[in-house]
Amino acid sequence: MLPLLVGNRIQNPMDSQVWQLCLQLKEMVELICAPKIHHNQIAYLKTITEDYVQLRCSLFPNHPLKPKHHFLLHYSDLILHFGPLIRLWTLRFESKHSYFKECARKLHNFVHLCKTLAERHQLLQAYLCSDMDTESFRCEIKKTLPELEDETLRTLAAHLIDVIGVRKREDLIFVGSDDITLFLTPIQSRKLIQAFKNGESNGQVASTSSEGQEPHVSLPVLILPDGFSPSATQISPLPSERQNSSNQNKSWISSFQVPWDKMPARLLQAMEKGCLAHPEDRRVLIRVVVEAMQAHCKNPSKAICTEVARLIVCKYPGTFADKTGEGEQLGCGYYSLFRQLKTRVEHINRDNVSNRIRQPRKRSSDDSSGNDAAIKRSRTDVDSYGCTKWQPTNLPQGETAESLEDKRKILITIFKSEGPTAVEAMDVERNMELTYIYQRHMINTWPPPSLCEVEEQWPFLFTKRGLCSHFHMLTDIDIDTRLHEAFLTKGRRIINFFLNQRLKWSQDIQALLREMEHESMNNHQVPIAAILLLMKYFQEKEDHIFILTDVKVLSLYFLHHHSKLKSFFFLNRNYFQYLRIFFFFFQPTSTKMSVEQEMTLPTTPRVIMLGMRNNC
Repeated sequence: MLPLLVGNRIQNPMDSQVWQLCLQLKEMVELICAPKIHHNQIAYLKTITEDYVQLRCSLFPNHPLKPKHHFLLHYSDLILHFGPLIRLWTLRFESKHSYFKECARKLHNFVHLCKTLAERHQLLQAYLCSDMDTESFRCEIKKTLPELEDETLRTLAAHLIDVIGVRKREDLIFVGSDDITLFLTPIQSRKLIQAFKNGESNGQVASTSSEGQEPHVSLPVLILPDGFSPSATQISPLPSERQNSSNQNKSWISSFQVPWDKMPARLLQAMEKGCLAHPEDRRVLIRVVVEAMQAHCKNPSKAICTEVARLIVCKYPGTFADKTGEGEQLGCGYYSLFRQLKTRVEHINRDNVSNRIRQPRKRSSDDSSGNDAAIKRSRTDVDSYGCTKWQPTNLPQGETAESLEDKRKILITIFKSEGPTAVEAMDVERNMELTYIYQRHMINTWPPPSLCEVEEQWPFLFTKRGLCSHFHMLTDIDIDTRLHEAFLTKGRRIINFFLNQRLKWSQDIQALLREMEHESMNNHQVPIAAILLLMKYFQEKEDHIFILTDVKVLSLYFLHHHSKLKSFFFLNRNYFQYLRIFFFFFQPTSTKMSVEQEMTLPTTPRVIMLGMRNNC
């Protein structure tokens, strides 16, 4: 919001010293309030703090510094001694008091309260500082043995900790098969012991890849349906990590010379004596060096700025190196100079889009061949977020690629002969589960197949039951259960919101709330009540969502003409009395096309049909 508030008052941000002072203050606050900070950043904080104080004195000579500005100069040293200052500020201590207040409120006993709170806090700290995290310990066992029941998992974890005496993660390698034979089968015991010794669970890749390279998982070879070539499914390994800078950049960096002749005399004297540079002289150095760098490259990268900063500090360490008051080097010694160089580059390029956007690196002929598909493939890896079985690598037990292809053809034959209603059959459901790896193998190909191609090869995937089953295996989430829970929780939250602020609503909403209080709502009525309240709140008419009709005539019509309807519900004008609600719930395999063959759907989507009172 700050640029929007003061933007019209700053004529030239590039040359406004006051605006630069505000930017420095913003950067200082971010570093001081950071939950984690590196030694290099501490050195940079010390540099910009001294620069900030010196610049403020020169810009506002009639406004003397306050004591807090003096405290600000010591923040970098305090962080070195005590860590991030965000954990020491007064609000952190105030929040700590909430724990003791909560304990005192729940105890209801004020005899020796201080001793009780001290013991409670000591037990809490002992638990937090313990080396063995029981929850993560159980998660590691669950990864190795996912089929293990929760009760057995808890019993096994408690046995290892309480009886065997496991206290640290390193102790797990000394666990023997005799220690866990009462809880696991021999095969499970061997798997778990092997995982403890290897330090990795069964779900991780067994062979570790070299640094900077992604492990390449080979998929089982499957026979693809007609129209798909085997080469299209090969997932190429991700391109290896390339060098940080191109050969062209290396050429001018190796011959780059800092224009020392443009430096102020005071800075040159400090360099000769090995004294620290004055903040104002340091800013001049940054401007001159960045100007010289941009003569070769308009937008120098981090690697280039790092190399230039390293060269300057190596030549004059006493003047530009990051050191403490005792002379000890902080971090790499040139991080603050690098940050100032990079900040200056970004500040100059802020109004020049062409310089700010880095041009794509030109690939060589050897590098460009075959990497396009790999790069495109790597971009789709983010799609696997939240999936537990994105691409299985092991075929079902007793199955081969040929047998899965035969099952796919059988599913197509069943769909053509019986239609989408056959998805309810047990053999169809079983074959869909067995061919799940085959389905993912086709869906994950690159370039991806079209929906028409997927529907042609897997028609049952385009039914409600087939799609929900596939999603359940992919994410381990049951859509029907999750949707039902969401209707109940969100619906009750909406109802409670209106009930807690009853007096501020209109007469229609209050009348509906009174009607709800007289009737005990079940789980089926909660979503309807929430929808009706929202409609009253937004002043929408009922016929925008509901179809108003006669219940008796409608029920007789549908009973005689639409035998495929799954269930009937009717909703009376008195919403919460015992009458049923009529939903457009057809069979789970019904589609819009099949429904339109038997009845005319409204132009706008209607959910519920309201009827007049009728004792039918």
